[in-house]
Amino acid sequence: MCDEFKCLETVDNDTNVVLFRTKSKFVVSAREMVSAQSRRKISATETAIFRVNLEEGHPNAPVHKDAVRGEGIIYGVFLKKVSDAETAVEAYFLINPKGSVPTSIVNSMVEQQLQCFENDIEAINKI
Repeated sequence: MCDEFKCLETVDNDTNVVLFRTKSKFVVSAREMVSAQSRRKISATETAIFRVNLEEGHPNAPVHKDAVRGEGIIYGVFLKKVSDAETAVEAYFLINPKGSVPTSIVNSMVEQQLQCFENDIEAINKI
């Protein structure tokens, strides 16, 4: 599901502009979002990651003619270290994928959400 996640601009140590892109699936075009992303330390064991949609895009965002530019309305992730090998994740997000997406595709995308989300966090930690 997650085809591309890359940093378009580093604003500071905790803030980046990112591009998130999904693969197309059957008759549904790929979706992409451009967001400002900020990571904040809440405590020694807790971190929060927030994204704000950039409707105007970004000069470094490539133009994909085969992708629909979606809108990230709400995106907030809270990470809490449980042990050296475990992290608790609490996520809140609401996305408008724009365009028409059949229910069967939505259901299969929801099933793949965790894998995509885990890849997203891995990429976030690398930035």
